[in-house]
Amino acid sequence: MATSKLFIPAFIALAAVAAGAYFGFKSSSSSDSTPPAPTVPVTTAYARQDNMPVRVRSIGSVVSLHSVEVRTQVDGILIAQDVKEGQTVKQGDLVARIDDRSIRAVLVQQRAELANRQAQLDVALLDLKRYEELQAQKAISGQILDQQKALVQQLRQALQTQKAVIDEQEVMLSYTRIQSPITGMVGILNTHQGNYVRAGDTQSLFSIVQIDPIGVEIALPQNLLSQLLPLTRTNSLTSIPVTAYDSTGQQLLAQGHLSLIDNRVATATGTIRVRAEFENGNRALWPGQTVLTSIQLRQIENAIVIPQTAIRQGNRYTYVWQIRDDHAAPVTVEVVHTDENLVAVTGLEVGAEVVTDGASRLQEGALVRRTNAEEPAVVPDNEPPPVSADPDPVAESLPPVQAEPDRL
Repeated sequence: MATSKLFIPAFIALAAVAAGAYFGFKSSSSSDSTPPAPTVPVTTAYARQDNMPVRVRSIGSVVSLHSVEVRTQVDGILIAQDVKEGQTVKQGDLVARIDDRSIRAVLVQQRAELANRQAQLDVALLDLKRYEELQAQKAISGQILDQQKALVQQLRQALQTQKAVIDEQEVMLSYTRIQSPITGMVGILNTHQGNYVRAGDTQSLFSIVQIDPIGVEIALPQNLLSQLLPLTRTNSLTSIPVTAYDSTGQQLLAQGHLSLIDNRVATATGTIRVRAEFENGNRALWPGQTVLTSIQLRQIENAIVIPQTAIRQGNRYTYVWQIRDDHAAPVTVEVVHTDENLVAVTGLEVGAEVVTDGASRLQEGALVRRTNAEEPAVVPDNEPPPVSADPDPVAESLPPVQAEPDRL
């Protein structure tokens, strides 16, 4: 009986220890099985202080700065064309010749007439000298002397007229050798050797256009005059850089500068024409070509710059997802200027890490995993405009963190 009484308390104690061990193990297993918070893969970039260019983009048309239609100024047979289509010529080069035989014949005749008139004048001058001596001796009347003086004057005028005729013929002779008035490229030949050409023909022999340098005419909104006109007063218009792309906006063709602002606004369109000038030694620009242009009017100094893909648009505010200690938080920003795939903002500090891809899966406080962290953003010179980021539906409902804005 005594043994039975001792066994019962021992059994109870053993059962209590076993129960405690069981429930303790269960609690530990339950705690260890709790899954960790999921991480969101994102791509990030860093806010950087840089100069942000303020550019205007517009369609432009390539124009030659100097072009001529080569025409004959005398009638005759086109005996030679000394150029080929597409050939580059320099100013003063011989490009065509007209038959000059008839002009030369006339010139010989007129020079002979000049010599005849000169001989007549010489004889009249000798007579005048004798008449003056006779009149001094009272051997002839004053009337005869006056008549001789009038004859000498008449012959002198005739001589000058004849010289003018010869000068005209020499000019006509020079027209038979057509020289290029500019440096440029020869176009398609409209007539060929052996044809009779006239000074009054409406069709030219061919055209010559200057290719290098070359211009691009651009129509800009008239509200930009307030930024453009001060440049004309300070003679600094050529300091405005202009970049030309192909019609797709993807291929850089040339870089130049503004050279001219038109003297009036087109009232029908409300635009002002400007001209840019480009070096075109590689002939990337061609007269009549349509190009896309980018004109840098000024730049924002020391702007806070981030990629445009980091910008998220809410109903009442613009914000970015900023990463702090591997966790995401929305921060409101103000977009100051957008240039291609970068934006200048206030509301961020230099070095702030922002999400550029993967923001649609974020919630405030979400743990992130960087998949391709980028270097701080820089302003590219030649990038095509990107597509704007879509609003983040998750962050629309989150109150953003208002950071202390930076001043540009």
